[in-house]
Order: sequence, then C-alpha cells, then structure tokens
Amino acid sequence: VRILAVCDDNQFDSIYDLFSPISNVYVNNISYLSEQQENLITITINKKLIYLFKINYDESKKTFNCNLYNIIFNELVCFFSIVYDFLWYAIEKNKSLEKRNIFQQDFIDIASHQLRNPILPIIGFSKILKSKIKDSAILEYIDIIIRNGEKLRDIANDILDISRIETNSIRINKEFFDIDKILSDLINEYQDISVRESVGIKFIYYGKPGLLIEADKSLISQAFDNLLNNSYFFTKNNHGQEIIVSLSQKNASHVTITIEDEGHLMQIKDLNQLFTKFFTKSIGGTGLGLFISKKLFDIHGGTIDIKNRSPDIGLEFIIDLPISDHKPSSQPIGNTLYNNRILLIDESSENLHLIKNRIQELGCDLDYYEDPLNATEHFTSGKYSLVFLGIDIGGFDGFDLYDELKKRDNDIKGYFITYNKINKDAIDVFFDKGIQYDQFIYKPLLLDSIVKIIEKEHTT
Repeated sequence: VRILAVCDDNQFDSIYDLFSPISNVYVNNISYLSEQQENLITITINKKLIYLFKINYDESKKTFNCNLYNIIFNELVCFFSIVYDFLWYAIEKNKSLEKRNIFQQDFIDIASHQLRNPILPIIGFSKILKSKIKDSAILEYIDIIIRNGEKLRDIANDILDISRIETNSIRINKEFFDIDKILSDLINEYQDISVRESVGIKFIYYGKPGLLIEADKSLISQAFDNLLNNSYFFTKNNHGQEIIVSLSQKNASHVTITIEDEGHLMQIKDLNQLFTKFFTKSIGGTGLGLFISKKLFDIHGGTIDIKNRSPDIGLEFIIDLPISDHKPSSQPIGNTLYNNRILLIDESSENLHLIKNRIQELGCDLDYYEDPLNATEHFTSGKYSLVFLGIDIGGFDGFDLYDELKKRDNDIKGYFITYNKINKDAIDVFFDKGIQYDQFIYKPLLLDSIVKIIEKEHTT
C-alpha cells in the first residue's frame, strides 16, 4: 500500500505518524503543490484500486479526518498507476538528491577547514625560517613553499566563502563607510605589487571622496579585491600598461564603479560565463573569485556587468551598488573605543581569568582565542575596538593575522604580545605595516599593559 499526500509539512507529519508504523505501508508527500492544490490523500493498493480522499486538518489540535472523494478502478487504474509511479519516483529521487547535497556540503565544509589547518603553520614557520636563512638558493625554495601555501590558503578560503554563500549562512554586518577609501586602499596595494614585480602597470583612479554606502565593508572589499586581482593578472599576462578605476554617483540611489583593464578580449560566449562557478580562462585558476564577487554584490542588492572595452584591448567591469536612504548615526572616530569588546589571540596567556575580570571592571568584554583560525572565523567588522595578539601563535605570523583583520575592519587597532624586547630602531626596518613602537607589549606584565592601553584608549 502506497499513500501519496498533497499537503503542507505540518499536516504530513500527522499523516506519516498514523500510517508509517503499519507494515507494507509507504508514505510520501508532494509538499510543494500544497499551496496550489486542495489537500488530498491518494491511496493505491497493489495497483488495482486507487482511493482519493480530501483532508480536513485541525491546526489547533494537529489532527485530521478524511472524506472519500473518489474510487478509481478498472481501465483507469492503469493510467493513474503510471502517473502515480512517476510522481513516487520523482519524490524518492528528490529525497536522494537532497541527502547527497547535504553530504556534499558537509564534506566541503570539513575539507576546507581541514585544508586550512595545516596550511597556516606551514606558511608561518616558513616565514620564520626565511628570516633566519642567508643562502639564496634555499631562500628561493622557501619562497616557493610560501607562495604555494598562500595559494592553497586562498583556495580553501574561497571554498568556505562559496559554502556560506550557497547555504545562506554568510554573515552580513552592515555599516556606513566611504567606498572611495576602500577602492583607493586596494588600488595602492596593487600599485605596490606592480612596483615590486617590476611589471610597469600603472593604476589610474578617478575617485569621489566622502561617498558613503551602507554595506558589509569586509565583503565589499573582498569583492573588489577579486576584481582587481583578475584585472591585474590578465593585464600583466597581456603586457598591458594601465588599469583605470572610476567611481561616480549614478543617481540619488546608486553609485557606479568601473574597472577597465588591458587584458585579453573575450568571446561573447565566454563573457556570458565569466561569473559562473569554476569557469576560468587562466591556467591554474580556480574560477571562483569572480563568481564570489558577483554573489557578494547580489547579496547587497548590487549588479555587475562586463564587456570588451574596444575591438583590440581589455575588459570593462561595471558595478552598481545601492546607497542607503537613511543617514548614518554619528559615531566616534579616531582612536576612541567605539565599542567595549576586546579581542585577545595568543597561546596560553597567563592569568587569563584575572585579565577577564580586570577588563570587565573597566566596563569591557573580552573574547579570547588560542587558535587564530577560530578567531578569524568569528571575527566581524565593527565587533571589536582593540585586538591583542601574539607575534607567533602556534607558528602563525601575528603580523599576517593583523593584516587579515585590518582588511575586514580597518578601524580596529592592534597591539602585539611578545617575551622579547623589540629594538626601537628595528621597527622601521623590519615592519613595513604602519606598526608603531608603542604597539608592542611584553610578558610577563601582560595584565598591567592591557589595562593601561584600555584606559588610555578610553580617554583619547
């Protein structure tokens, strides 16, 4: 006996509980038809008799009764049995695909996390090793390790981002920020890369300072970073000379950003697939970056389009993003503590309970992580005002970690924890990250140092 219901999930639970304990009785539901169709139960017995019932469901009591609607037999049974079998097979197939999709998603989540776990110490220890090696041949090998480790790290991060996007679990923390500042910072970074690599690509930026949008700053920055990285890569491979970025206010409700590169032209069929997952025109590319960018713009109500610039050179990306229709509330700027939550990332910090209690006495809350991966996983823009982090956290470079946090929240200020006294004259030589001498604090007097910094920031 097979029972096929057409009803919503709540009603089906009651039907399933009633019939499923009976041997040789199988129950299924076509829930997606329940809003368009009258609620029905169809019962087929040995493909010889088909009974149709109307369902009367009592929402308050979670009970139902059925009224016989029709009985099908003789010649019509064969026809209805074919339709019935088709629907039954489709439902079972859909269940199987849903289970496979859940399994696949779980596998991707686990695999990407497990991939990142060994990568970060490899990169961190390689950089430490590089600072202690003088042999140029060995340094070249270490650079290869670091470069490929960073590539694997980026792939793992992209896979995680796609997983969050496709399961609607990505966190959106909207705030008002100057889109011009985001773009100019990214352009300066890529201009520095061009200088270091001696490729001669010039970035030209036509900005519009003070143009505020309301969005997740870290996600928007990531989306434009992917686009600029793509343009830089193909412009370099095509021996191009410049990349032009323009920001303008399209109208009262939207801003427009264009990125014009001097990479290769593309056929129309390829342009139409460029934002498709895993589509790539580069050897060794993953085809994930532009897909992620489009999804991030979509999430924010924006659009992205692409076209060939001219008959003989490059691509043009056109991005439209909405401007919020309400103004931002005034917030403190500069070094003032704009919230009272502090982040501490370090291995086995001594007297942790004393640190927490003392920070709470100052009116602040503390989040503590020994694992940098967990810290970055839970970090969101605007959540913390200060971060204290070790220089070396289980082989992970604290300066690289700080760079990653600053990309997500440029307003956060960091202090670095170490046992070794930093030579003041060495700061400018070894740390080209805008880090000041007073941003280093030393064990074992960690608690006193943290308290003094918080008190200073409160009064700044």
